[in-house]
Amino acid sequence: MAKRTRTWGTISKTKNGVYRIRYPLSDDPITGKRRQASETIHGTKKDAELRLAELRILNAPLDQIKRNISVDQFWIRYYYPHIKKNQAPATVRGYESVYRCHISPQFGKKEMENIQVAEVKSYLEELTYGSAKSLLKTMRAMFNYAEDGEYIHRNVMARRYKLPNKNTSRRMNSEIYDKETLDELLEEMTDEYWLAGFIVSAFGGLRREEAFGLKREDIEFFEGYATLKIRRTVQYINKELVISDECEESPDTKTPESKRIAVLVDPYAQRLRNILSEAERENDIWMLDDGFGAPINPDRAASAYKRWFTNHPFVYIPWKNLRASYSTMLEDLGVPIETAAKLLGHSNISTTYAYYTKPKVKHFKAILDKAFSCDRDETENVTNS
Repeated sequence: MAKRTRTWGTISKTKNGVYRIRYPLSDDPITGKRRQASETIHGTKKDAELRLAELRILNAPLDQIKRNISVDQFWIRYYYPHIKKNQAPATVRGYESVYRCHISPQFGKKEMENIQVAEVKSYLEELTYGSAKSLLKTMRAMFNYAEDGEYIHRNVMARRYKLPNKNTSRRMNSEIYDKETLDELLEEMTDEYWLAGFIVSAFGGLRREEAFGLKREDIEFFEGYATLKIRRTVQYINKELVISDECEESPDTKTPESKRIAVLVDPYAQRLRNILSEAERENDIWMLDDGFGAPINPDRAASAYKRWFTNHPFVYIPWKNLRASYSTMLEDLGVPIETAAKLLGHSNISTTYAYYTKPKVKHFKAILDKAFSCDRDETENVTNS
């Protein structure tokens, strides 16, 4: 008869679809009776498993943790609480993103003192310049904190490491950009007058005509994200401004909720907010306003966008392909096709998805937040901390 492995804690699924985890606590110091606690997880079974593993580390005896401490153990028990207490929330989110997407999958189970220089160098070679820079900054801060607290006596991050060439960013092909390249482009772009349009196209999936058709009143900022109400398109045809309110209700749409809403998550929403705040003029109506109450010419902006590449080490793709890049990026990040169809305004997935289901903005935001948090350019939050 096979010996049954004893596990720490249990996971069960309730009738309403959420997961409940139960785990042991230390015995009651007075009665000596065993104690346990429970926690409800609103997420997937994988989320519940990760939380149970985290709780096991948090509840392990201190002397057991300090012996041969792993990267995950140190992060959960010591370093994450430390930065959460001493760093700004935006900086903490940056570190957390780097840790979850790069450090934990690669080094999490390894003992901190047993990680070799060659392992770090090899992994850095797989990353782009931006991701590698964020990884080094986060790991170096974490390992230095461990060394200062005498949790480790050998610090693999004490030496210098070479970053990948900044001019050899990874690209999927010449037709679309991958997410890492888009993040690197955004990092390089500073005060371009068309930058707000680039952000909503590359990270919100808007067509160029939709981006330039946004008014300031169509954009609403919340904690961690922004919503973009797409109500019109803007084009210049034969040098004449043509505004098409094609996104308004029609006889085919049953409810006001049928209008398309795009969701932009941080750090992209915050970057857009900063741009609009800095460029705000008293009479501005449009997100991309020419200063005289009219939207900027999308064709002229697209030409300026193209010229930008002549002085920067990136492969140029047309503005119209930013939307295709966004669509592919959603697929690569595991965003469900139904959600992607809504965010992109596609009507060919099904009639239900196109016309009858009310867009759930917070649901979209939660999905995008989780997807974009991996390889979200930790540069804004980590590099500048």
